[in-house]
Amino acid sequence: MPQTIFPEYSQLPERNNGRFVYKNIEEHISNDGLINIMDIQVRKEKKSTIIIETLNVFVAFLTLITLSMIFYQLVVYYISYRNNFFWVKNSQNFYLANVTNMEDLIVQIREADEDKPDENDIVISWGRLIKANGKEDIQDPLFTYVNEDLFKKPVYKALIDMYDNLIFRPPVCKDDLEIEGKKKMLIDNFLNIYTNTTVFKMGYKYLVESRLIPDDWDLFYNKLYVFWFGTYTRCHGALGSSGWEHIFSGEWKGDEIDGHHNWIRYYLLQKEGRINYHGHMGHNGNMIGTIQYTWDGYLKRVGGFFMKTSPSFDFTVATLCSLPEYGKRLCHFKVDGYKIVVTSFHQKCNEGICLSTSYPS
Repeated sequence: MPQTIFPEYSQLPERNNGRFVYKNIEEHISNDGLINIMDIQVRKEKKSTIIIETLNVFVAFLTLITLSMIFYQLVVYYISYRNNFFWVKNSQNFYLANVTNMEDLIVQIREADEDKPDENDIVISWGRLIKANGKEDIQDPLFTYVNEDLFKKPVYKALIDMYDNLIFRPPVCKDDLEIEGKKKMLIDNFLNIYTNTTVFKMGYKYLVESRLIPDDWDLFYNKLYVFWFGTYTRCHGALGSSGWEHIFSGEWKGDEIDGHHNWIRYYLLQKEGRINYHGHMGHNGNMIGTIQYTWDGYLKRVGGFFMKTSPSFDFTVATLCSLPEYGKRLCHFKVDGYKIVVTSFHQKCNEGICLSTSYPS
């Protein structure tokens, strides 16, 4: 073999001279204009960079979504904690003068209610006196006029938001939607607003001072949540009912209406043209009456609700009169001089004790 000036390289296997061969080929190909290997390398590097940048954007997007969800949960928790803290901090600011029983308490609650309608805010036309055992002809609407400026107040708005978002469905023999997402947010908002009203704080103070419940707001709030929103069946199967849904929203069972003991719900359905009013079987002024009507064709043969009260008053009175600690099925008191009896039932449910119904007569 001829010697070179680099004998160490001349004795290497031919494959080890690849870098020289490759370099010559590269120069040759490049010089011939067929392909620029360096350009290929640059393009590969650019493609890799694009892929990495795309992955980074995707990861950043997922991180943003995760952080947004965490932030939302923290906001909900903060609002709940703030309201509950405010409640506990201010729950002792009420003096219940000469309150020795539930009747005295409800008289004071009525007087203290900042959200009750004024005398001219609601105009009612009772129509014809009818018998409960028959289905009567349609009459003029029960509510002739309602001042809807009332609905701008937080207690009314929180209630109407529950209706507008359709989180409860009338058919009682179908399972309710799970309490999560928007439904949970609306329920939390409703309870936080209602339990921070003057009337409810007065009710809670009475229960504590009467030693019907311990002075533990967190414990009471959790029980209250289950009591009003815990689900159970009225159809031997489907968990399609709760105390709140039965009383404040109303349910359909068979061809009749179950519950439906709230004047605001009735009025809004009347306004939509979904209520046909048949008449009344008696009433105490314009405070309360016994009526018959249909809702989307479903019959309420004998129904009734407070007519000129705030929904926070209704919620507070129903809570006070129906709690197991109160221990009575009938709750007697006067509102604006009219004698009222609230009948209540509660029952066992999966979560504990739940409200079955509560209605005035």
